[in-house]
Formats: sequence, structure tokens, C-alpha cells
Amino acid sequence: MAVLALLERLRCLPGEVVNAAESSIGRWRRARQPELQPAAELALLAAVNGDTSAVWRHADAARTPDDRATALATAAAHLAGSHVAPAAESGAHDRVIRTCLALARATDHDSPPAEETARDIALGLLQSDAWTRAIPLLPSLAPGALGHLTAMARDMTVLRTDSLM
Repeated sequence: MAVLALLERLRCLPGEVVNAAESSIGRWRRARQPELQPAAELALLAAVNGDTSAVWRHADAARTPDDRATALATAAAHLAGSHVAPAAESGAHDRVIRTCLALARATDHDSPPAEETARDIALGLLQSDAWTRAIPLLPSLAPGALGHLTAMARDMTVLRTDSLM
């Protein structure tokens, strides 16, 4: 339904199905059960609509900490105007997230990125157990951070090598 909502927003649906699609999307939004909601897709739709409060609400309603991190990373990628897909597995749900993210980018091609909000989300991810979810956001949000991460990785490699000797 999130894909359908984004296609409707892009005006990619044929005229004869727009009303049916809008009706289906409306029913889907009203009938969602909080424990079954697709947090990443809903957070992304909220980001597309510019509703950052809803981004946080949907992420906080996620079933697991990993789902929450995925929702935040997906919304932040869109808000940053990032052309790098968030880190994801190759499972079916992650393909839907990537499809939605690609559609969301196409939807807002004229809108300026909300980089400050994206930075806030990325900083929250960096301060959590899900810090790796922020790495794909760094090239667009904090390009200087990549040098520091590289140095840290190099130092960790040296420490491991030294401890083996």
C-alpha cells in the first residue's frame, strides 16, 4: 500500500484507478493495527509529507529496535536527499523499502532536502546500538566523518594484528 500511495502521489496511476487507489489507501491508513504497521514505509511516507513528528511516531511504534532503526534510517535517507540506499538485507521487505525510497526520491525531486532533521536522526542512530545504520547517510550529511571512521577502522586492524603476535 505504501508503494501505491507513492505512485498516487507521483501521479503515475491511470486516471480510471486514481479514485479506487485513494479509497484503498484511505482504508489501509484507517485500518492499520499499530503492532502490524510497516514502520519503515510509514516513516518514509511521513517524511515525504514533511511530517517529522509522524516519522518519529512511526519509528517509535516499530515492533523491534531493528525495525525502528530501519524506519529512521529510511526516513533520514530521504530527508537528506541521499542517493545511497540505506543498509538493508536482501529480503522481500527490504526490497519494498528500497522501492519506496526510490519512489519517494522521485516524488520530491523538486523539494530541498531536510538535512537538519536527517542529521538529528543520524546522530540518534549513531548514539544507539544501531549506529551502523547511519553509515550510508554520512557521505551526504557528514562527509568529514568518513575519514575519522577510516582511521578508527585502521586503528582497530592494527590493534587486532598486534594482539595476535
